[in-house]
Amino acid sequence: MTVTGRRAPGSAARKLVLVCTEIGVILRSRKVYPMKKNPESVSLTAALACLFAICALILSAGCSQPDPRTMPITAATPEDFAEWKNTAVQKITGPEMHEFESCVNEIRMGIMQRREATGAGPIAQKLCGYIDGKTMREVIVMGHNATIAWVTKEIAFQRANIAKTEEALRGPGSDSAKQGLRDYLATANDNVAKLEARLAKAKARLAELRTIPTTP
Repeated sequence: MTVTGRRAPGSAARKLVLVCTEIGVILRSRKVYPMKKNPESVSLTAALACLFAICALILSAGCSQPDPRTMPITAATPEDFAEWKNTAVQKITGPEMHEFESCVNEIRMGIMQRREATGAGPIAQKLCGYIDGKTMREVIVMGHNATIAWVTKEIAFQRANIAKTEEALRGPGSDSAKQGLRDYLATANDNVAKLEARLAKAKARLAELRTIPTTP
C-alpha cells in the first residue's frame, strides 16, 4: 500500500541493493594475489569493501520493521486492521497486546451500547473509524476512557436501585417477604464494589500513561 505524500516503501532499499550489487561485482573483478600486490588495487579494494559493509548496514536498518507502538495503526478496513495486528504481534509483548485488545473491545462495546452500528460487519467498520491512524497509546487511552464512562454510569444506576431497595426494606412487610430484597441488596452492593475497583484501576492506568513520555 502506497501512502500519499510519502516515498514508496522499499524504494531506498532497492537502490541500496543495486549499489551493493555493483560493489560486489567490482570486488569480485579485482582479485589481489599475494605474489602480485598492487598498493593502489589493495587500497581501492579495501575502500570498496568498507563501502559495501556500510551499505549492508544501512540496508539492514532500512529493511527493519517500524515499531508498531509509535507508528499509526493501519485500519481503514477490518482486513487492514487484522493485517496490522498480525505484523504488530511479532514486536509487542503479551501484556501490551492484552491491554491493547482489551481497550479495543471497550471501544467496540461503546459503539454497541450507543447503537452507532448493528451487525458484526458494520460494527467492525465503525471501530476502524475510531482507531485508524491512531497510535497504540492513543487507542489504549480511548479504551480506558470508554471504561470510565460506562462504569461511572453503571455505578450510578446500581446505586439508584440500591437506594430504592433500602427504602423498600424500611417499608411495611414481614422479614420473610423481604428476604428477596435483602439478597438483591447484597448482590448489588457487591457489584458496585467491583465496579468501583474497576473504575479506580482505569483511572490509575490513565494517570500512569500521562507520566510516561510519548516516544517520538
